[in-house]
Amino acid sequence: MRMRQLMRLGALCAAALMLCSCDFLGFDGDIEPDGWECSLKTVTSNNLMQILFWETDDYFLPEGCEARQEIRLAGVKELEPPLYPDDSDAWNAKEYVETFKSQTLYFEPPENGEGYKDPSGAVYALLYPDYDSYADKVSLNELILRNGWGEYEESSLLSWSENDRFEDAEREAREAGRGIWSR
Repeated sequence: MRMRQLMRLGALCAAALMLCSCDFLGFDGDIEPDGWECSLKTVTSNNLMQILFWETDDYFLPEGCEARQEIRLAGVKELEPPLYPDDSDAWNAKEYVETFKSQTLYFEPPENGEGYKDPSGAVYALLYPDYDSYADKVSLNELILRNGWGEYEESSLLSWSENDRFEDAEREAREAGRGIWSR
């Protein structure tokens, strides 16, 4: 009988110590995302950009990626940039994407296309502007479409639900007359 009580007391002390050490080490209960943290380096257009992964060891990088990687946003058709910067839709879309340069972004390969590259070598991706967007699965790809800074392009690399969400985002922008749909 006495042995059982000692075992229970020991287990209770171990659990209390574990909880205290988690608090001491700064663990607040949030689960880290599965995506890779990165930052935006250069923006070529509304869907073509270069990112820099925070983790530079090849072993920990996404399949087919380098530490500095050119990516193309899956499901977003590229707007041709104008010859001269003005207030054209393509220029505004590029500027919109550049507003995310100062943030931590989360990279995730499309569900059906990890490591898949376009002819220029850019990896198709979903980019999330912050942790909350990542947790809610609201990608930069979708935000571009929802704000009217790009056209939806169906992609076999995306899941059915992503394709549906992106198509709905474009429809919403078109009906509201946002961005390229304001004409």
